[in-house]
Amino acid sequence: MIFVLEDDLSIRELELYALKAAGFEVTGFADAESFLAAAGECAPALAIVDLMLPGGIDGLAAMKKLREFSPQTFV
Repeated sequence: MIFVLEDDLSIRELELYALKAAGFEVTGFADAESFLAAAGECAPALAIVDLMLPGGIDGLAAMKKLREFSPQTFV
């Protein structure tokens, strides 16, 4: 499973489309909170993260939190 964290809808949809077309199972997230909640339930094999997210948690902070409970996930 690949998780894509991207706040811009058009970019996120393009990334999801390309990955699905290549045969990957992928889920997209618009904010770090929902991304981290889902990763806590089922850690992805790969996370593609936008570093410049609006709001409370930016992409770098999300990656650091992801590493706390899922160090095996490639980012």
